Amino acid sequence: MPRNLLIIPFILLVAIGFTFAQPESAYSANYTSITEQEENPIRVYPNPTNGSVTISGNLRATNLEVYNVLGARVMQLKLSSEQTQLDISDLPSGVYMFRLTSTDGSSVVKKVIKR
Repeated sequence: MPRNLLIIPFILLVAIGFTFAQPESAYSANYTSITEQEENPIRVYPNPTNGSVTISGNLRATNLEVYNVLGARVMQLKLSSEQTQLDISDLPSGVYMFRLTSTDGSSVVKKVIKR
């Protein structure tokens, strides 16, 4: 049997959470998730955008960092109100990650598409 045909079932089983033990090593997959706080989710809209986005939610004393797809930080600012309008028209078109970090250390990452 060709080796490639053995890899596909292995990848599928790892993807659904099975653990394999082999004499030389062990492979495992665990589920992790990041969930928004249900009582006051942070929203970023419109998405996709042509130049400005609104960020709303519990934003008091929240740090915002914007990263491009290469992982370079392209913007950073402190948000202090329940709703903030952010102009990103100077940024080139592409996909950006908005990382919002509160003073207690919790963070939320939102993907934003700039046209």
